[in-house]
Amino acid sequence: MTGPKSPLFSIREASPGDVPGIVHLIRPFEYADGPDEDVLADIYRWQLVRSPAGSGKALVGVDSEGAIVAHESLMPIRVLRKGKLELAALPSRLVVDERFRKSMLFLRMESMLLRSYGASGVEFLYCSARNHLRSHYALGFRSIGTIPVLARPYRLEPVARHAFGSLAPLASVARPPVEWALRRSWIFSGRGVEVTRESRFEEQLDPFLQRTQRFFEIAAERSVATLNWRFGVPHRGYVLLVAKDQGGPAGYIVLRDMPMGDFRTLALVDLFYEPARTEVGAALLRAAHEVAVKLGVDLASCLITPASPLHSAVRRAGFLRTPESFELMVHQPKGATPLDASDFASWHMTWYDHDHV
Repeated sequence: MTGPKSPLFSIREASPGDVPGIVHLIRPFEYADGPDEDVLADIYRWQLVRSPAGSGKALVGVDSEGAIVAHESLMPIRVLRKGKLELAALPSRLVVDERFRKSMLFLRMESMLLRSYGASGVEFLYCSARNHLRSHYALGFRSIGTIPVLARPYRLEPVARHAFGSLAPLASVARPPVEWALRRSWIFSGRGVEVTRESRFEEQLDPFLQRTQRFFEIAAERSVATLNWRFGVPHRGYVLLVAKDQGGPAGYIVLRDMPMGDFRTLALVDLFYEPARTEVGAALLRAAHEVAVKLGVDLASCLITPASPLHSAVRRAGFLRTPESFELMVHQPKGATPLDASDFASWHMTWYDHDHV
């Protein structure tokens, strides 16, 4: 006897007319309780079409009736790597319909994408990943380092429930004084630096960005155009805070109130300033702390590579290492000079380099 036949499919490049079908496919996995499909279509076009780095590349799997049953895309992003600006891309939006997960659809689609990205000028792929790592390795991705997730708690009950399970009630006695201490802001310095909330990044920020970028050996490009693209999606509710010194910009931090697992979290999506200006970093992190207290979040969380020159500032602001972590995965065409642990040791990476935060 023979088993059931694998469902028929074909793979092709995505077209603008595929967006409604793609959104219908990915919504249950990433936005089940989120905005309607018209809003999601706009988010999708933002990521794949409007980037200053150029249009992305996307493949879709189609069943025998023409319905979209799989999707994966590459979101272009420029990376300044030791003085050279290179075009990289972030793999994103990988979804396969449940009916096709035992077929060869995923492997064939992924293989096509990995074989073809070099022809579009993309020099390497990278992503922060914690799921499906074995599949990444099998397809030629390599981990060059581990990025721990840092967090600063604000509400003790949900954190204790997650950490201690049935023993969580024992922490209730300590909750009032501990939460009072966690909400205090006097632990931060940086009061002498003005921090203002902005609706977008203004052109006067560009000289600061160009000047400051040189302090980071490897980092995604920051320019006004890139930042306004990355954080210009109103549906995501990014909070942009800019530090100003003597009337000019001296740094910024981007925040987002969002669910992460069981927690309501204030994500520190991006942080950027000249590393020697510790008072600027303190002022930005102090402002983020005040936003967290006002919102009443369970915790604030941050992804930042351990070797980043800004990592120590985040730790001084009370962020602790958690059990959660991501692997920095890279993929390069054959013959490319390999990215390795020595590159990881000089890479400034935050949730800026992530398509979903």
